Amino acid sequence: MGYDYALVHLTYTLPPALLLTAIYFPLTTRLDLYKLSFLITVAVLSTIPWDSYLIRTNIWSYPPNAVLGPTIWQIPIEEVFFFVIQTYNTTLLYLLFSKPVLHSVYLVKEDKASKDGKKWQYIKFAGQALFGLAVKKGIDYIRAEGPKTYLGLILVWAAPFLFMLWSLAYQFLVRLPLTNTVLPIAVPTLYLWVVDTLALKRGTWVIEQGTKTGWELWPGLEAEEAIFFFLTNCLIVFGLVAFDNAVAILNTFPVHFRKVPALPSPALLVKALLLPAGTYDDDRILGIQQSVDRLRAKSRSFYLASSTFQGRLRIDLVILYSFCRVADDLIDNASSPAEAKTWVKKLRNFLDLSYSGDIKTEKGEIIRGSDKNRGTATLFAVQNCPPDVFLTLLLLPTDRLSKEPLAELLNGFEMDLTFSPTHPTGPIKSESDLDLYGARVAGTVALLCIQLVLYHHPLR
Repeated sequence: MGYDYALVHLTYTLPPALLLTAIYFPLTTRLDLYKLSFLITVAVLSTIPWDSYLIRTNIWSYPPNAVLGPTIWQIPIEEVFFFVIQTYNTTLLYLLFSKPVLHSVYLVKEDKASKDGKKWQYIKFAGQALFGLAVKKGIDYIRAEGPKTYLGLILVWAAPFLFMLWSLAYQFLVRLPLTNTVLPIAVPTLYLWVVDTLALKRGTWVIEQGTKTGWELWPGLEAEEAIFFFLTNCLIVFGLVAFDNAVAILNTFPVHFRKVPALPSPALLVKALLLPAGTYDDDRILGIQQSVDRLRAKSRSFYLASSTFQGRLRIDLVILYSFCRVADDLIDNASSPAEAKTWVKKLRNFLDLSYSGDIKTEKGEIIRGSDKNRGTATLFAVQNCPPDVFLTLLLLPTDRLSKEPLAELLNGFEMDLTFSPTHPTGPIKSESDLDLYGARVAGTVALLCIQLVLYHHPLR
């Protein structure tokens, strides 16, 4: 019985876990806890049989004077805890870096007949070929029963999982910012390389002779251990990316998934990942992308604040505020007061059409005025608004918002037109005028946000 391995946790793995927990705790959501629990469960269940085999075949060993004694399938309890704490730390780091990101903007519709569609297929096949080759080499190393046996066992265990995760989430793995993919892999890997070097030198755990290459990344760090920690962190981050990819699909396409539970089941997540990318609504993706770009450029504080919300509520809030920015810019950037008034009138017409009742075509077909494909509001926006604007109008969730606050917001913009160098106070002559102006230009936005929150999270 010994405490060396336990001291590794007390000294090197638990302190960063406590630090990351303290930093991320105010931002933690139920979905984050679900994701963390899911990843830890998968990591432990998938690693125990493999690790147990390494110990039973004398590839890995733990000196009795370095471990406490209790084991699970001959694996020291400290080693099992390592599976948990590594997954925990890497996951929290990933969550911290990815918190500001709205994942919907990284979805891509794939038309296999188009040039871009073919490019994505090549990217997918390239990754599959790489991981497939890794499996093949691993099998060869194991069959050779020589100094590359441990390396082969690492590849045969990790590469199939990476192959599967790449096949499901290659778009996100390629398109997400490097801070969401490379950084959460690189930082824990480098840190654990240092920890592993110290542990190997102290003899806390041992790789037996005859099944290792003897190569070292640096003095004291076996090449196999370096590859192991790199691949395990890849597995964790790939799994997190695939999870977020599935959630993004569920939240972005209500046509395919009408209702999305707060904690989607594994079966629903897989169903989302298996939805063909060719069925994605590219107009909706582009509209969300344009809204995010607009807020990043002109309302970055609101965009960052929106990251405290999640799911379809966050998407709706981003689109709503993008609409507010669009309306404000169209009016403020008009070349003349007359043009500004024209934009106010057009936006009013759009709202009137969006909230109008059903219309009947000559063929007797009933079409809702707010129909996003054929409604009169859609036709009006396409014909009267700039290309980088009309998608934001079309995505405005009018079915979840009342018309009055939006109309009052336009009244507030109209009040702005009365301000001028010769009339710096505009229509504000009294405190009640100021209250009215504030209610129209700020209070309406707050009310609209509250309506969206209550729609997605109704009071019980």
